[in-house]
Amino acid sequence: MFSCFKKFKILVEKESDYSIKSLRTYREGEFCSNDFNEFCEDHGIKRLLMMLRSPQQNGVVERKNRIINMARNILETKKMPKKF
Repeated sequence: MFSCFKKFKILVEKESDYSIKSLRTYREGEFCSNDFNEFCEDHGIKRLLMMLRSPQQNGVVERKNRIINMARNILETKKMPKKF
C-alpha cells in the first residue's frame, strides 16, 4: 500500500502542479507504519488520523461527495447528457 501511495503522490503532483499538503486516513495498519509516517514528515504532509465508523469525523468533503453523487444519479435517471 505504501508503494502505491508513493506512485499516486508523484502522479497527482505532476498532473496538477500542486503538492499534497495533508492526508486524512483511518487508523489502519498500512497508514500507520513508521515508514509511511517518516515519508509524510519528509515531504511536509500533515497527517489527520480518524477513527473508523465515526460520523462526527466525516468532514465537509464527505458530505459534498454525497451531494455530488446524488446529483449524478438524478441526471443519469433523467437521461441528461454527460456534460452536465
